[in-house]
Amino acid sequence: MASYRLRDDDYRTITKSIIAMTYTEKMTHLRDQSRTLASDTYDDLYPKKIQAKMKRLPKGWLPKSNKFAVVFGDSSRYVQLRFDGALEFNYGAPKLKLPEGVVKLFADTDMTGAIKTYLDTDDLTCRYVALIDARDELIKDIQKDTHSVNQTLRKCTTAQSLIRAWPEIESFVTDQCNLETNLPTISTEELNSRLGLKSA
Repeated sequence: MASYRLRDDDYRTITKSIIAMTYTEKMTHLRDQSRTLASDTYDDLYPKKIQAKMKRLPKGWLPKSNKFAVVFGDSSRYVQLRFDGALEFNYGAPKLKLPEGVVKLFADTDMTGAIKTYLDTDDLTCRYVALIDARDELIKDIQKDTHSVNQTLRKCTTAQSLIRAWPEIESFVTDQCNLETNLPTISTEELNSRLGLKSA
């Protein structure tokens, strides 16, 4: 196999692939918790009987949205909840695929500002705080492991030496560097013959 010298883009892409494999499931779990929190908060704001009445109104009478704002606890900051469960992660975290077209009906007056302020002791507030704490801890882990993986990769300058040093990530390296598709090495004698080169 011909030697493949690793570039900055290779290091970055391989790092991202390893981090995605490690953390996507954990991030998806938090996204699902966020989706459930948004749905449960909406049900608290608009009980099922109210939702049924809203749905019976003529189409277009009420606005639809995929997100809404509330205040959790004594903070004055609005919290935007999304029905697709999207959470803000730092740059470099894996990108999650989100469900599309998740929208619900709202009262006109609830389209701006926070619809409701929840007490610190409310179950929804406690769930939101726990969710954000878990997200922040995950962000720290992603940042730490991203740095460690990248530093480890950069100890090797070629794909082959990297695979020898860290054989468990061979599939990530070969996918990024297209090692399977590299042309086989050709002897100098064959090259000389093909190129019409002669020894002095």
